[in-house]
This record gives sequence, structure tokens and C-alpha cells, in this order.
Amino acid sequence: MAQSNLRHGALSTFDTVGQSIAMNGPAATVSLYLVALASFSGFNMTFVLLVSFIIYVAITYVIYQWSKIVDSPAPWMKYASMGLGNGVGFVSGWIYWIYYIVGFGGFGLLGISAFLNSLGGVMQYRWLWYVVVIVMTVEALIIVLRRVELSTRYFIVMGLVEILFLVATSLLLLWLFRTNLHYVSSMNISSIKPLALILGLGAFGGISGLTPLSSETKSPTRSVPLSILISLLLIGCVIILSSFAQSIVLGPKRFYLYSVINNPGYWIYGRYLGIFFSVILLVLILNSFNSSLIATSNNYTRMFYGISREGHFGSRRIPQVNSNGIPQAPAVLGAVTGLSIALLAGTIFGPFEGSIFLLVMAAILSYSSHIIVSISLGIYSHKIGRLRFVRNLLIPGIASLVLIYAIVTIAINNYLYPFNISVALSVVIIVSGIIAYFISRESRRGKLRANFIMRHMTGKL
Repeated sequence: MAQSNLRHGALSTFDTVGQSIAMNGPAATVSLYLVALASFSGFNMTFVLLVSFIIYVAITYVIYQWSKIVDSPAPWMKYASMGLGNGVGFVSGWIYWIYYIVGFGGFGLLGISAFLNSLGGVMQYRWLWYVVVIVMTVEALIIVLRRVELSTRYFIVMGLVEILFLVATSLLLLWLFRTNLHYVSSMNISSIKPLALILGLGAFGGISGLTPLSSETKSPTRSVPLSILISLLLIGCVIILSSFAQSIVLGPKRFYLYSVINNPGYWIYGRYLGIFFSVILLVLILNSFNSSLIATSNNYTRMFYGISREGHFGSRRIPQVNSNGIPQAPAVLGAVTGLSIALLAGTIFGPFEGSIFLLVMAAILSYSSHIIVSISLGIYSHKIGRLRFVRNLLIPGIASLVLIYAIVTIAINNYLYPFNISVALSVVIIVSGIIAYFISRESRRGKLRANFIMRHMTGKL
């Protein structure tokens, strides 16, 4: 018989750290995100990442504060509703649910397609990427319908392997090219352009991706905050270090190669560390994309379940949960939607540019929800009489202002086509969330009125 609830207490702190690492996909990020970032920031890529990470720490600090008091399969809805009410809470949850689905298509499906396209001879026919995304979607769906700890324990093992490998090889590259270390002085703040900042922040996206699994952990308000801190340290260090090592290898004069060579990170490993290391990196990159797909599937499944559990989407019926504790319909819905988005964007722009197009859209959605929950934290803290200026106002305020500036600047610059369209589509999604809330609310009110009338008439009879 099907259950009606998730499996509480199934995950440990290390399981949630594994989910966070998989959501970020360090090896995949180094492969895909850094290439896109380099095209907008040049040799200053590492400096952009460093500044982005500092801002991301402020953003994640808000989620860290919320995670100490709230656990929910739809945390972004819960965070926003506690300070700003159910309406804003629903919109915030809606945004993040769509964000996960767009990320599934943009980073996971098109990301792995773009990577395979960059390997000469692997994808001989342009249509092969269609086969790849369909097969990967089915595989992710099959795994996500199994017990969640099956995937998270795999994530933590392979995630740590990725991190250790990237750290060790980055240090080796820095040692081999130590005479180039003086080039670091040529990095400067002028490289911090809005789209570069958006992509830089996105390179750390996924660190808070463990929160939708919070209600399935053994001690949510203790293990989740700790997991966020561990994930922040591990992922932040490895991505910045890997970026720095690759930049130093090329130096400012040869850094143009980073934007013209297919998969420059893989090329650097093969050329300067040898085929043994490049093959290992290849395996880890493919695993990283695949892990990200499954981890993202975990999240959009929980988000839909959590939002439905609160009576939104027009019904108080909770989606059916299978014998493994996984909501089945939300998992299938998210997989089919993510696949459709990937096929559409990839057909229009090609796998690589289509991936970046969707990643910019996903980033805008994510940052919009971050702004909402940051404001909510200050209001909620004031309501309960625990408002602290630095913790609840200053840090969230600075992070929100930076995100607003980056979003608005991208939206009004036509020279960033087609990425400014990503912002426009993000706005459409947010507005659709507002409309969906009012439709849902009226539907619930209609059912309540109908039930009242039926009871009233039955009583008279």
C-alpha cells in the first residue's frame, strides 16, 4: 500500500552534504560554467569567482539562518510565508520549483550534451544529443524513484572523489607553472560585469540544494545548517582553486585559448598532466553531470510535494508516495518538463548556448526567490522580537541589492541577446506563479463554499 509521507530520519548529515555536492557538480561546473564565465571575464575569471563567492556566502547565510528554525520539503515556500504570508510563500516556492526543472534541463541535460559535443569524434551526428538527453532523463527518473539514501550516499562518495581529485591536480598544476604565479597581479575589479557576476554566482549554485531534503534528515534543524557550512567550504574552495590553476597555466597572454578551445579544462589536463589524468577527469565530469540530474530530480520532486501538501495546486490531496518514500507523479512531471525545455532550447540555440540560456534563466529565478526569503527573514525576526541588525538586515540587504542590480542590468541591455530574453522569461514565470496562486486560492474557496452548502442542506434534510 502506498504511503502518504516522506521517510523522516532516513538521511544523515553526510547524505545531505552529498546532495549539495551533486547539485553543484564541481567537475561539471569546472567543465561548463568556467568556459561561459571566461568569455565574459577573460583572465579575471578567478577574481570574478572570488567576489561572487563572497556575495554567495551572504546569500547562503540567509538560508543557513532559516534552516535552523524550519524544515520542509518545500523550504523556499515556508521561508517566505513565515514572514510575508502564504501568497508570497507560494510564489517563492513556485519560482524554486521551476528553477529546479530549468536547471535539470539546462545544466544536467544540455550540459552533458555540450560536453560530449566538445569531444571531437564522440558526437558525429548533430541529432545524437537528442538520444543522450532522453536516455539520461529516463535513467535519472528510475534512480530518483528509489530510496533517497541510495543516491545521496553515492553522491557523497563520488563527490569527495571529485573534490579531492580537482584539489590535488590543481595544486600540481600550480606547482608546475609556479613561475606564472606573478600573473595574479594583473587581475582587477573592472572585470565584474553583471552577466559575469550572474554566472560567477551560478558556479556555486546548489550549495543550498540540500534544503528540500531537510524533513527526511535525522535532525533537520541541526544537521542541515552544518551541512550547508561544510558544503560551502568544500565547493567554494575547489571551484576557486581549479579556476586559479587553469588561469595560471595559460597566463593572460594565452588566455584567449580558454574561449576558443573546446573544453579547455579537459585540454589542459591532457596536455600538461597526461592522458591518465585527463581520462579520470573525463569520467568524473560525466558522473558529475549525471549526479546533478538525479540531485535536481530529488529537489523538484520534494518541492511539488511540499507545495501540494499545503493545499496549493487546487487540492489538499497529497501526491501519492511509493513504497520507497518518493512522490511518483511530481518526479515524472518534473522529468518530462525538464526534458521538453532542454529539447526546445537545444534545438533553437544548440546544446552549449541553449544550456547557458537556461542557466541564466535559472539563475534569475533562484536569485528572485533568494531576495524574497531574505526580506522575509527580517520581517519574521521582527515579528518574534529577535531582530538583529547585522544578521537579519545588513547581510540579507547587501546580498539582495547586488542581485537586484545584476538582474536589472542584464534585463535592460540588448547587447546581451539572447540572455536578456532569459530574464524576460523569468519574469513571465514569476507572474505565472502569482496568477497560479490566485487561481488556487479561488479554487479552495469555491470548494469550501460548496462543502458548507452541502452540510447546511444535509442538516436541514
